[in-house]
Amino acid sequence: MFPRASSDKGGIAVTSSIRPVQASGDRQVQLQRTQIGPLERLELRVRHGNHPTVAIANIYRLGRTLFDAGFFYAEQALLQALESDWPERVLLTHHHEDHVASLAALRDRNPDLEIWAPAELAPLVERGWPDPGPVRGHFWGPAAPVSAVSGYAPDAVFREGDVTITAIPTPGHCPYHCGFIIDHQQGRFVLTGDLYYRRKPLSIWYEASAPDAIASLRRVAALGEDVTILPYHLDPINGPDAFLQQADWIEREAEKVLKAAEQLGSRDPARIAEHLYGPPDVFERATGGEINKAAFVRSVLDPVRDLPATPIPV
Repeated sequence: MFPRASSDKGGIAVTSSIRPVQASGDRQVQLQRTQIGPLERLELRVRHGNHPTVAIANIYRLGRTLFDAGFFYAEQALLQALESDWPERVLLTHHHEDHVASLAALRDRNPDLEIWAPAELAPLVERGWPDPGPVRGHFWGPAAPVSAVSGYAPDAVFREGDVTITAIPTPGHCPYHCGFIIDHQQGRFVLTGDLYYRRKPLSIWYEASAPDAIASLRRVAALGEDVTILPYHLDPINGPDAFLQQADWIEREAEKVLKAAEQLGSRDPARIAEHLYGPPDVFERATGGEINKAAFVRSVLDPVRDLPATPIPV
C-alpha cells in the first residue's frame, strides 16, 4: 500500500478512505477518496514497477459534475469508483492525455454524458492521444478519441444544483487552459488543473508561456486569503501564498533567461538552457523535446499562445 497523502485543510471538513484497487503487470493502482468541503476528491496513484516516480491525478466531483477524467492506467479504478452513480457532466481544464483518457469509457457507461472543454481545445480532446510518446505513454498511457465535446468560454458559468461553477482563464501550462471557481456555503474552492504542479517548474511542458503563467498564478491568488486551491497533481493548498511565490520565482528566473540571451547573442532555447542550467538530463532527452529546461527558456523568449506548438529536441 502506498503512503497516505498528507495535506493541511485548515477549517475545511475532511474525511477519507484509502485502498489498493488493482495490480496490472508491474503497475500497482491505488484509489483514495477524500471529502473536501462539498467536493469528493478521487486521488488515483499508479506505481510503475520499481520506478521512484508515482503517477498521480486528483479528480474532483461535485454532485453530478466531474472535473477532468484521469489517465489510462488508472481508468478501471476510476470506473469502479463511479459505477454506482455515473456523472452527467465532465468539465475539463485542458486537453492533455492524463486529464481526458477516461472520457470515452465514461461516455460508454452514460451515452448522455456532457463533455465540456475550453472552446479552442475541444477539437483536440475529440482527437485524443493515441500515441503520447515513450515517456508519457509509460506514465499516463494513451487517450481514446471521443465525440461531441462542447466548448466553453473562459468566463463560462455552470450550475450544479444551487452551486455556481465559474470558469477562470489560467493559461501558462498550455494555451487556453482554464480552472474552475466553486462558491459554496462551506467556502470558496478553485480547481487549477496543471497551472501549479511543482514548486519550481524549471523542466516544463513545451506548450508553456511564462508571462501567462505568472498572470494566471496571480489571478488565482487574487481570489482571496480563504480560498482552497485544488491542483490536479498535488494535495490541496490553503490560501494564495504558494501561487504568489511561484509567480515571483518564474519572474526572477525569466530575468536570468533574458540576460543570458543578451550575453550569448542568441535566442536558441537549448543553448541558453545549457548555459544556465547545464546539459539536459536523461529524462529530458527521453521525452523527445516535450519536457525540458529549454521549454522553460522558450516560454520566456517566445511564449506559446496557440497550438500546435513544436517540441524542442535537446
